[in-house]
Amino acid sequence: MPISMRNILIIGLCVSLGACAFKKEDAEDKQRQDLADDVAKKIQEDQKNSVVELKESTVPVTFEEKDLGDYEFKIQWPDSIGSVEIYLNNQYQETVTGKNYFKRIVSQGEQISYRIRAYASIANGGVLIGEYENIATAPVDLLVYNSRSLNADLKMLNVNRAYFRTDTKIITNGFDLTIIARTLIVEDVVGTQNGKPGQYSQIVTHPTHEPSKTNRSSNIKIKADRAIGKLQIAMIGKDGHNGKDGNDYAVEQGLSLLSPRAADGAKGADGIIERGQSCAGKKNPDTCVNTGDKCKAKPTNGTNGADGANGFPGQDGENGGDAGFVKIEVTDDSEFFLEIYQKPGKGGLGGKGSAGQLGGKGGAPGNRPSACTEGAAAGSDGKNGAPGADGKNGADGRAIILETKVRNQRVI
Repeated sequence: MPISMRNILIIGLCVSLGACAFKKEDAEDKQRQDLADDVAKKIQEDQKNSVVELKESTVPVTFEEKDLGDYEFKIQWPDSIGSVEIYLNNQYQETVTGKNYFKRIVSQGEQISYRIRAYASIANGGVLIGEYENIATAPVDLLVYNSRSLNADLKMLNVNRAYFRTDTKIITNGFDLTIIARTLIVEDVVGTQNGKPGQYSQIVTHPTHEPSKTNRSSNIKIKADRAIGKLQIAMIGKDGHNGKDGNDYAVEQGLSLLSPRAADGAKGADGIIERGQSCAGKKNPDTCVNTGDKCKAKPTNGTNGADGANGFPGQDGENGGDAGFVKIEVTDDSEFFLEIYQKPGKGGLGGKGSAGQLGGKGGAPGNRPSACTEGAAAGSDGKNGAPGADGKNGADGRAIILETKVRNQRVI
């Protein structure tokens, strides 16, 4: 192909300036440099992404509900990490590659000490990136699988699931019960309910109303975000003990019981005579003078009988126990029904006072000799003691104090 004059001029100019060949080489060098810069930048970005700060926000732990009493414990970490060694309670578990989580079933309330060792991907050298360890505790479930009887206040303030199995209950025995839960579940009763509320309710303050050593009344407080089923609470106050009768109380206190009668009065002193002279049988009857007996001391009256002591008072009957206090708050109660049975305790009867002691008999008069013209009188009988006062009957217990935020409820 013929070369034009224009091309000849351009070639000549390039030769004279020595520039055309260098421009091509410079362009190739620039392309190679740009490629090297891109590779270096990519390596830097990969290294930057592989260096992850391991902390609570980048290694989150969650617990997912499973069967009652069980939770799925799950640790997660950033996708950029190549592999992770898992240790639970200082025991190696496994090395995880190809996913960014580890799962294990644990029990409610279980405390798990966990540690991870994170490594970069093979492409980034597989080196150890860092370690992270912490302690996590599974949510707490209150699982009433068997009836339980309290001997102290019970406070469950951070419960995830509170569950009552059929035919089980918590008997508070007058102690306080507090449950704050995310979910309250009451299993349905199978068949017809028989017996008294204290037998079939899930929460019972006292199994019977019979008097006992204590008649404390319980405070029941339940708060739940959601509740399912029918919760029955029996608020039973204890009957008060009857007061002791007077004599029974006296024996209990170590006092001597009264004799049936107070002391009788003493018999009066007999009269005293001074004998006179009789001439019968005397040698000198003509000169003997008969003298009669003389009264030297007249008889005395008998002393009065002692007054009888008053009887021992009967003791007051004990007050009946209050039904107690109930506070129920449920946010989502669309599947929940609350039934509360109440029976305040009856006051105990007052004890009977014992009978007063009979007064003592007056003492008999002293005997009057024939020579004494004045006789004596018997002593007066003592007054009978008053009977002991009867004890007062105890007051009946008070009805429940109720605070509820539940749409479907009944109080009987």
